[in-house]
Amino acid sequence: MWFLEGGLIASSRLIGRPHDIVCINLHGITFKKPSNIGDILEVRAKIALLGKRSIMVHIRIFKNEEIVPHISGVATFVTVDKHGKAYEHGLKLPLEYVTENMAIYEVALKIKEFELSSSS
Repeated sequence: MWFLEGGLIASSRLIGRPHDIVCINLHGITFKKPSNIGDILEVRAKIALLGKRSIMVHIRIFKNEEIVPHISGVATFVTVDKHGKAYEHGLKLPLEYVTENMAIYEVALKIKEFELSSSS
């Protein structure tokens, strides 16, 4: 699925080690419009939130240069070593980046809060 590939690429660019990235969760993917044969799809992915080991990515897929995405959602990836054990990536989003992307940052925070409250 190109949706996940977009998230993997964004996470890999941030970390710099694509072999250390694993997807652990897909959050509320919304399909607003169908795709048809011949449609040109564009995948856009942005880092939404960083945890100690996790990377939440907001992913949108647009078709035929439309301005409203026809698929959108968030995926969580984690950094893992060669044994599959999660490790801290040590990265933080710059305040300027968070400010510019406040809408997706807030969506990611709500997802994280919901998951924390559901696991209690």
